[in-house]
Amino acid sequence: CDRGSVAQAGDLECSSCVAGLYQSDKGKGTCQPCQAGTWSDTVGSVSSLDCKKCGQGTYSTATRASLISTCNACPPGSKSTILGATNSTVCLPCELGKMSKAGAKDCLKCPHGRTSPPGSAVCSTCNTGTRQVGIDANSFTCIKCNGGSVSQAGDTECLPCVAGLYQPNTGQGTCQPCEAGTWSDRIGSLSSLDCKACGKGRYSTAIGASNINTCNRCPPGSKGTKNGASNSNV
Repeated sequence: CDRGSVAQAGDLECSSCVAGLYQSDKGKGTCQPCQAGTWSDTVGSVSSLDCKKCGQGTYSTATRASLISTCNACPPGSKSTILGATNSTVCLPCELGKMSKAGAKDCLKCPHGRTSPPGSAVCSTCNTGTRQVGIDANSFTCIKCNGGSVSQAGDTECLPCVAGLYQPNTGQGTCQPCEAGTWSDRIGSLSSLDCKACGKGRYSTAIGASNINTCNRCPPGSKGTKNGASNSNV
């Protein structure tokens, strides 16, 4: 097989490496995955150079990613200047008196007359995990978000956790991701019990997965007997 394509014993033709994978050598049986922090939409890739790095303000834990959407934005109130980041530890909280939106590479100074605690998404507002009721700056109140929903400082409503995430507690600013090897299409989930395990013969390295398609098949000539496998070692 040429570079960028592979075959298993007995195959009549070579198959191109799918997006998220590449093969730089000839005569191979498996494609190599783009590493965490990168992604590629190139089919039949012959080089890891096709694996594009997630931008500043984002990170990705997933290998063999084929979409830029696998690059998760750093949460509001944080920043990152790292390209190709592989986990959320690169997302550093904004300093006192500064704020940022999701996916920021820099925190912005609050306008004159306003302030914010460290790690804030907006200035002089209700805390993260609550919603603002009323618009008068001297009289508005803050109410905690229910479980299954979250808010950032300054939000006037609590938003349900998207598919692939959950939050069992009240008054929170971020949802928790389903672990690698699981996925969930439930919106507003209150529990990790909504995270369904990938079936036998499949595995997934992605966290916060919202689609069963993130469960990768074990390659031809192998088997997997474990539910919820988080890597191809099974």
